[in-house]
Amino acid sequence: MSWLVMANNNKPKNNFKKRTFKTSSLSSLVPNLIKKMGGAAQAKNSASIIKVINHWGEIMGHEMATKCQPVKIGFKKQKNRETGEQETIRTLKLKTDSALGTIIAMRETIILERLNRMFGTDNFKKLIIEHGYQSKPSQKSQTSQSKKHDINLSHIDDPILKERLESLGQAVMNSAENEKG
Repeated sequence: MSWLVMANNNKPKNNFKKRTFKTSSLSSLVPNLIKKMGGAAQAKNSASIIKVINHWGEIMGHEMATKCQPVKIGFKKQKNRETGEQETIRTLKLKTDSALGTIIAMRETIILERLNRMFGTDNFKKLIIEHGYQSKPSQKSQTSQSKKHDINLSHIDDPILKERLESLGQAVMNSAENEKG
C-alpha cells in the first residue's frame, strides 16, 4: 500500500501527480510515424513494382520479357535539359545480359512510353540496365500463362486500392494454379 496514503478519516487517497503533458490524437501521430519508417513511400514503391511485374510482358514484349527482369523502381535527381532546373524523375532498373542490354537501350523510349501509359504519368524518364547473369525461368513458368480470374471487388470504392487488390488477387490465384499443375 505504498501508493496509497491514508487521510485523517482512514479513507485511501491516490498519491499520483497530475500529468504535465497533453495527449495527442492518433490521427495526428500516425502520419509522422509512417514518415519516419518510410512506410507510405515504401508501400507505394512496392505496389508499383508489383504492377510492373504483373504487366512485364506488355511492357517489354513477350519474347523480351523472358530474357530480362525488373529489379527496382527508384527516383533520381537530374538537370532538365530544357530549363536547366533540377527535377526528380522515376527510373526502372532492370537486369539482363549484356547483349540484350544494348537492344533494350535502343528501345528505351518505347518502354518508357508503355510504363508512363500504364501508370498514367510521364515521370518515367530513364531505364537503368544492370548487366549480369540472367537465370533462365523454369520450364513450368514458361509453359504456364497468366489466366484472368473473375474477382468481385464491387464493394470497394477506392479505385487505387481496388486496382492493387485486383492485381494481388490475380497474382495469388495464378501462383496457386501454377503450383498445382
